[in-house]
Amino acid sequence: MDGKDNSIQKYMAFLTTVDTGSFTKAAEKLHYSQSGISRMIGDLETEWHVVLLSRDRNGVSLTSDGALLLPYARSVVNDYRKLQMQVDELSGLKSGMIRIGTFSSVATHWLPKIIKAFQADYPAIDYELLMGDYEEIEQWVMEGRVDCGFTKLPADPSLETIFLAQDPYLAVVPGNFVLPNAQSSDGLSSPDDNEGKHEAYPLEKKLKVKSANDRKSKSLAKQAVFPVEALEQEPFLLLEHGKREEVTEFLEKNKLHPKIHFTTWDDYAIMSMVEMGLGISVLPKLILQRVPYRIKMLPLSTSLTRNIGLILKSSKDASIATKTFLLYLKFRDDGAITDSLTGILKENDIEDCKAVALDHRFNKGI
Repeated sequence: MDGKDNSIQKYMAFLTTVDTGSFTKAAEKLHYSQSGISRMIGDLETEWHVVLLSRDRNGVSLTSDGALLLPYARSVVNDYRKLQMQVDELSGLKSGMIRIGTFSSVATHWLPKIIKAFQADYPAIDYELLMGDYEEIEQWVMEGRVDCGFTKLPADPSLETIFLAQDPYLAVVPGNFVLPNAQSSDGLSSPDDNEGKHEAYPLEKKLKVKSANDRKSKSLAKQAVFPVEALEQEPFLLLEHGKREEVTEFLEKNKLHPKIHFTTWDDYAIMSMVEMGLGISVLPKLILQRVPYRIKMLPLSTSLTRNIGLILKSSKDASIATKTFLLYLKFRDDGAITDSLTGILKENDIEDCKAVALDHRFNKGI
């Protein structure tokens, strides 16, 4: 934050404290001491003759006056960032920052590849990643807290979108999971046929059973698909955060009523619990790459997918760093850049970005 106007520093301290809910976290993010952050906010309160934040042992929260002034402070900071973006453009991407909203599977499996390729050409660009759910990421883009965001499509119609991939959901079961009385991949025997023979819970007991029926059953790993009806026969671990997500809607649409024993937004917590035999789940394929757990992933007999894309508030107002970053999305999975990107970036924008890249490569002697 060196070189920034003192007022901008104070506004940023105020906004970051509100966004993180803590003086300590704001200090870490802005590379200040906790007392320095507290002092800057105290200075604002003295200058404005208001109390902006309530302070207690649980952290900080906005007062009514603080909530009223917050949007104006955010607008000033966003305008400052736009000014800084113009300065960065004049410097030919020799400095600057890209703020990206994302969720775990993209942050784990796509962004490292994209950023590695981008950083090879523009090593002076810094990044800020904000992790959240789909709704939070949309809100951050609309508020200007991030320059762009990866999320599920469709998004809010006021935002510009770039479709990137269709991600299928898979059934996730323990590595040694065997479903008793399993028939072919067309489905399972009826509940009436299994009455008195199949104990669905607890799962860890089933994994130890070596009955004649178990030996005759087919391992799910050898089946072409996982029958969705089987989701009702085991404890179910649900990936969800607050609002209803794809899996819940999928279950309701297919009139499935699994025994939901655990709900979380942490993909890896679910995988770990599945490995320990605590239940089964349905997770997106993207997060299931290179997993360190002893689990098996199977396609569902009734398909479920999500569309992943990138969203921007306005490509017209995006910084040259952000526009150039979009050209590196193709490195996410060694694939070609999507046609929809051309629809977002006007031809002259793309040419400007390419010109910056070529100029940079020339100066590097590439």
